Amino acid sequence: MNKKRIFALAFAVLMLLALAACGTKNNDKMGDMSGNGSAMTDEPKNAEEALTLHKELLEQENAILSENTELWEKVFMKADKGMAMIEDGKNYGDFLLDTIEAAKEQFADNEYEWLKESATKISNIENRLTELEEKYPEIMQKSTDGDMSMPAGSDTSNPPDDGSMQKFPAFEGKDLDGNTVKSDELFSANAVTVVNFWFTTCNPCVGELSDLDALNKELAEKGGSLIGVNTFTLDGDETAISEAKDVLAK
Repeated sequence: MNKKRIFALAFAVLMLLALAACGTKNNDKMGDMSGNGSAMTDEPKNAEEALTLHKELLEQENAILSENTELWEKVFMKADKGMAMIEDGKNYGDFLLDTIEAAKEQFADNEYEWLKESATKISNIENRLTELEEKYPEIMQKSTDGDMSMPAGSDTSNPPDDGSMQKFPAFEGKDLDGNTVKSDELFSANAVTVVNFWFTTCNPCVGELSDLDALNKELAEKGGSLIGVNTFTLDGDETAISEAKDVLAK
């Protein structure tokens, strides 16, 4: 599994968990995940078709992770802190299946079955993505980066206040030392704030912490700041907090 996709996928999952913790509630529906089965079997004729298929599969995976966010949050909170997120011969869906199986007693029967089905679908999607990337290695960068171009004449210096800009959800919580944290106080004094979601068993997340520390110092010189959110600690688990502090100290 490509490291860049691991990173993109981890970020998407952490965003979902953070938004759930900040107050986003789902409707507890066990949704229909039939999806587009043809994407799993269609064989692209060229790199352009492979790129389209790759993006479609990523959208399907994100859609699965967007359902029942509180249930997925329970899965990640129960993850074995010593378990590697990605192991040789396994993909992210396999990691989820192992985590769900290890914590099966924590879920109702219908929750357990839904999670198993969901994680299996993710595993199958990841296998298909890997096949596409091995055959068309040039599609990986384009698929995960997306189209970041701006229309000609666009002015981003004064963004419109008409509801078209997505706003970061307001939140209040505790930092790793137990101090109260409010989002408006975190962001209001900064010219720019970078928010990084991570968790302790995400190897790419931990691996980049020294670079993020350097970025934070660079931003501070320009009136900005970098804020880290460890999703394993959102429920106040003392063990998770201690482990996160140990990782940061190193």
